[in-house]
Amino acid sequence: MAHKFFITIDGKQCEATEGETILQVAERNGFKIPTLCYMKDTAPFTSCFICVVEVKGRPNLAPSCALLASAEMQVTTDSPRIRESRKACIELLMSDHCGD
Repeated sequence: MAHKFFITIDGKQCEATEGETILQVAERNGFKIPTLCYMKDTAPFTSCFICVVEVKGRPNLAPSCALLASAEMQVTTDSPRIRESRKACIELLMSDHCGD
């Protein structure tokens, strides 16, 4: 049986199971983290960097689709730093868009 533990997402305690990503735990608990490249049942493809979150104790933003949840983790899904990063990523993606 998989080990269960708790993480905190935006101040809410959420149960997680060993092997789950932050994105999976967040979605199951009603949090909406934007993604562009995430597809269920496939390996994470972190190139879009839209699903980034802040994790207490980590200096850099991390893609929630690839980062595995760990016990006592404290996650922030929305902040000025996160919004600015997501905006910059969208701008970079759009600057190279040739369709439509």
